Amino acid sequence: MTCVWTGLINALKLTIRPHELLKHVQENNQETEDITWNGEEITKKMKTENVEWIKSIKESEICHGYDCSVCDPLLFLVAQLYNTSIYHNYNGTMIKYINKKFPNAIINVTSDRRHFRHC
Repeated sequence: MTCVWTGLINALKLTIRPHELLKHVQENNQETEDITWNGEEITKKMKTENVEWIKSIKESEICHGYDCSVCDPLLFLVAQLYNTSIYHNYNGTMIKYINKKFPNAIINVTSDRRHFRHC
């Protein structure tokens, strides 16, 4: 089940496979200095923990699903690396990852407890 990876690929209009997106984010893993979450800066500790979370994702686990959280390290990093803001509608609650340098470049995704997709 690669719905998070596929949803992000579709939203970004990329022509890569989920494993390639994982490789890209891991090779370019960094603290997300340009991204706010729902209008707030996250702490330095959270940024450091996000980097460690991305490092810990195993390629072999990609097809077993990705447990996307409401303050998700992958969404922070994708917003940073792809110069975009991400609006994530989770069960009717809007969560905004705003790229301070590109606040108007927005991709929209939606999810519930079982599925994630580009909308």
